[in-house]
Amino acid sequence: MTPLPPANGRKRIRPGRRLSLRQVLDFQNIAHEVGLGLRDDFLGTTDREERARVGSSIANLGKCWATLQDSKREILGKPKAGVLKPERPKPKTRPRASGPIGPAPGL
Repeated sequence: MTPLPPANGRKRIRPGRRLSLRQVLDFQNIAHEVGLGLRDDFLGTTDREERARVGSSIANLGKCWATLQDSKREILGKPKAGVLKPERPKPKTRPRASGPIGPAPGL
């Protein structure tokens, strides 16, 4: 007996991939919460060195987020943007004669 398709219309994700996807989403939630905390630290200080440190941390969180997005895309089996290019149309060819070429009529 085959399982029914999910009600939301998406493909089912295998259990191992589902666990991996859940871990990626948990890491993204943690990165989001840390980013919000760092934003408050950034806005709450006027010391240049402290702001530079916090700004660097926020930039590293942005890189982390992009890496997690790539991991999520790979787990779901979606290609990178721009990797799949549209197929080129095949050039039209003229039909060839199927039999031997005989003498021209009237010669």
